[in-house]
Order: sequence, then C-alpha cells, then structure tokens
Amino acid sequence: MKTGIFFHPSFLLHDTGLQHPENFERVDKIIKIIKTLKSSSLEHFTCPYVTEKQLCLVHDKTYVDKITNFFPLKKSVSLDSDTTLSPMSLEALLRSPGGVISAIEMVNNNKIKNAFCVVRPPGHHARKSNGMGFCVFNNIAIGAAHAAKSLGIEKIAIIDIDVHHGNGTEEWAENQENFLFVSVHQSPLYPGTGIDLGCSKKNIINYALSPGAGSIDFRQLIVKKLITSIESFNPNIILLSIGFDGHELDNISDLKLISEDYGWVTERICEIAAKCCDGKVISVLEGGYNHRALEESSSYHVAALSKAASM
Repeated sequence: MKTGIFFHPSFLLHDTGLQHPENFERVDKIIKIIKTLKSSSLEHFTCPYVTEKQLCLVHDKTYVDKITNFFPLKKSVSLDSDTTLSPMSLEALLRSPGGVISAIEMVNNNKIKNAFCVVRPPGHHARKSNGMGFCVFNNIAIGAAHAAKSLGIEKIAIIDIDVHHGNGTEEWAENQENFLFVSVHQSPLYPGTGIDLGCSKKNIINYALSPGAGSIDFRQLIVKKLITSIESFNPNIILLSIGFDGHELDNISDLKLISEDYGWVTERICEIAAKCCDGKVISVLEGGYNHRALEESSSYHVAALSKAASM
C-alpha cells in the first residue's frame, strides 16, 4: 500500500508576509523536497473543502461565522499579534481541515496505508472560539471529531510532538470520550500550557522537555513513556500533529533535536500502529520554521511513513 501526501496550492496563497515565521515558503519547501524522493510508495492527493457542519464539531458556529464573514477581504487583518488573515486565506482555511478529513477517510477505508497532510495554517493552538499562535481552525481536532462521529472509529489517539503544547487540541480532547491526547513539548514555552504533568484527566498526558534537551532526552522519553501510553490505550487509529520546530536549527525553541530524530520517532509510531491499528497513521503538519530543518526533517518523516506503507 501507499503513503498519501495531501496538499493544495491554496496553502501558498495564505499570505502572512515573508517576515512572518509561518509563511508560504514552509509548505513550498516541503512539497518540493517530497517530490524529489524516489519512492513508489508515495501518492499525491488534493484537499477538498471542509463543511460548516464539520468545522462546528470542534468550533462554535459564532466563531466559524466570524472567520468566514471576514471575506472577501481587501487587506490583511490580525486575529491576534501572531495570527493573520489575508485576502486569499479563506480557501486554505477550509481546505486544511478538509485535507485531514480526506486523509483519515482514505486510510480508514484501506485505500492508502498512512498519510502526511502538508497543510497550513497550522491548527493545534486553535481553540473552540478563537484562533491563536498562527492557527485559525484546529485541523487535527476537526479530523478526529469527524472520524469518531461520521466514521464510527471508537478509539482515537492524538500524538502531538510539535515543540509547543497543543493547547487547543487538548482543550477539545479532554471533554471527549474514547480519545487519548499525548503531547511531547518544551516547557516553559508558548503557550504556557501543558505543564501540569499530574493532569486529573486520564485521557490527557503531557510530557515536557526542558530547554536545551536533545536527541537522547527525546528518544528516551519516547521509548520509556510515550510508547507505553499509546500501547496501553490500544487505539483504532493514530493521528499525529507533527511539528519540526524542536530542531536545533529552528530558533523559535530551545530544543536540540536533529533531522534524523523525526524519522526515528515516525518509525516508532508506525511500529505502534502496526500492532494496534493495522498501521493507520495520519500525520498533520503543525510548526517548523527553519527551511533546511523542514526539508530534512520532512524527508525523514515521509521516508519512515513510506517504509511502513510498503511493508
């Protein structure tokens, strides 16, 4: 079977400005490097539009209406100091969660083995009624909610290994049944959540890495803690918020991960998936802002997915 790569050109038109760390060059670099990979296990797909009903599985309708009613826009507007809407943003906002839903459906229906959704804007900071941290709609939470409600998938694990805690995803997941949210992130760091390691919600697990932590710390945490958490939950499908911003070249954080770490952790997650859920893994792009780190890390990530798909 194959690894699906989900992308749409509208993601290049969400214009935050070239000085903004979350700009169109991020996904442009990733897609171009993926196209150079020599693998018969890769297949490219477009991203359909999400529906209002699907958005409202996670977000308040008043918030969805607020965002869509900005358009048509004549000039860019800011939702907060980090998060921008441009005149051409709406299509990207609607196709990003739509691509995640499409990937989940195709994996669930055994049309592809696993998937990487190269979408933007990212989503894991987006909360029920507001966007923040570059995020407008919570792509992975919307996909997860659709998987449970419309596809009848009973146990869904969401793993977040972006360097920032996925506060929006956690906020949504903690009120759901049959979901597990596990986050590996740096703390202290934006948005300042995910620090309560004794969270009373049994379906929420946060693993924090200290500033300066590198490959050894990261890999030990994955082997000793994350793998055990996922295997104990025994999910029917795994959704992965993948951020490459813990890389040593990325100045948005203080972790010292290397490109190979992202391939390594993807292999470990695919191994868990092979045991628990017939290899069903859908990864969704979150952060990552250094272009070299993005190219290298995403190459290792896709190579690991492709290897698992061909086995």
